[in-house]
Amino acid sequence: MERYKPLFKENFSYDLKKNYDHFNKIFFENELPDIHPQWNSSLRVAGGLSFPLKKEKNIIGLEKIEISSNLNKFIKEEILNDVYDIILIHEMIHGWIYIKYGKVKIDHGKEFKDKMKEINSIKPLKFLDTHKFTQMIIPNEYWLATNKNKLNTNLIG
Repeated sequence: MERYKPLFKENFSYDLKKNYDHFNKIFFENELPDIHPQWNSSLRVAGGLSFPLKKEKNIIGLEKIEISSNLNKFIKEEILNDVYDIILIHEMIHGWIYIKYGKVKIDHGKEFKDKMKEINSIKPLKFLDTHKFTQMIIPNEYWLATNKNKLNTNLIG
């Protein structure tokens, strides 16, 4: 069996802060805090993570968002911006839930799905509602080995 070879797109750039600010304005009415999402090269299974801001034991807002910098090695260049948009917006929805409801909704419950539908009515985005999207586009060695038959090869370069 031929081993999967990642594509390294050295010149690819995606401005997390610029896109965060843009999406905050058009999808969240600037309700999210002025943070600077960061790249995280350690994320191998998740496309992104959001972190709630806590005071004592209460969730009072969004502290930070981290996005995997590894996607640029695996995803077709022509869809890479869209992939990063989807992941960033997905994590922003989690942050919005922290602020609006004061809770962490990892299970993508009603609040998450309602916000996703609202965003999709403004700008249709595929796979925004679940983390299964991440599984389709991040072919790490473990995931490939255990889920070969499920891999969506149309997304991979």
